[in-house]
Amino acid sequence: MEKSVLKNSLISQINLIDKITRESAGFFSSESLPGHLIHIVESGRVVQKASGINEEISPSTAIWYYENEQISGEIIQPPWTFYTISFTAPNLAPPHPGQRVIPCGNQALEIAQELFLLWKKDNLNPMLRELKIVELFHKLLFLIFSEINPEYQNNTENELWWEIEKTAREDLSQDLNIANICRDFKISRKALNQSCQKATGKTPMKRIKELRLKYARGLIHHSNLNISEIAYSVGYTRVQELSRDYQKYFGKTPSQERKSTPVYK
Repeated sequence: MEKSVLKNSLISQINLIDKITRESAGFFSSESLPGHLIHIVESGRVVQKASGINEEISPSTAIWYYENEQISGEIIQPPWTFYTISFTAPNLAPPHPGQRVIPCGNQALEIAQELFLLWKKDNLNPMLRELKIVELFHKLLFLIFSEINPEYQNNTENELWWEIEKTAREDLSQDLNIANICRDFKISRKALNQSCQKATGKTPMKRIKELRLKYARGLIHHSNLNISEIAYSVGYTRVQELSRDYQKYFGKTPSQERKSTPVYK
C-alpha cells in the first residue's frame, strides 16, 4: 500500500499503521522504527525499559518512541495488543522522555482503530481516504499532546536543540563539532550544552554520535550501501572508528549487524 504523504504539514509522511498482538507472557526485546513511532494500547500490561528509562504500559495509553530506540521488557498480562503508527515529522520534537507514556483514554483508542481500518482499505476514493487519515491522525496527536505536562511544551531551550538536531539530521556527514554548531546558530557553548541537556539528557557530542550510530544502523538494515559507504554518509572518516563505536553502542560490529535480522516493533 502506498504511503500517505502529507505535504506542507507538521507531519510529512505516515509510513505505517498496523495492529499487533503478542499472545504470551514473558520477556521480549526489540527496536523501534526510524522517525516517530506511537503505540496505542488496547489490552495487556507490560513493564519495559526503553533507552534506559523504566516504563509501565496499560490499556488506553500511548507510548511515543523516537529514532530506533532499544527496548526490552516483560509482558505481565497478555494478550498485549496495540495499534502502531510510524510517521516522519522532522519539525516535531518528541515528548520529554519522562512524558512519553501518556494516558489518552478511550477516544484515542477509537481513533487508532478507525485509522487502522482506513489504512487497510484500498477500495475507497484515494483522495477521500487520504483526507480522512490526515484528519484522524491530527486529532489523535491533539489528544496526546493535550495530556502532556505543559512544563515540557513550548520550552525555548528544548526548541533550540531540536532545531539544531533537525539541521544535523539533514546531513550527518558534515563536520558537526561544537565550534561549528555555535558559529552556525550564533550561540555560546554554555547555551548549546544546556539546550541539549534539557532536551535529551546528553551532551551535544554524545547526542550527535548517537544520531550517527542510529542512522548507520538504519542503513545497515534497510539499504544496500556497503559499510564504508555507510560510515562516510554518517560522518565517520574511517570505517574502523564506526565499527569501534558501533560495537560499543549496540554490542555488535556493523558486519555482524548486517547478518542478523532486526526484530519488528
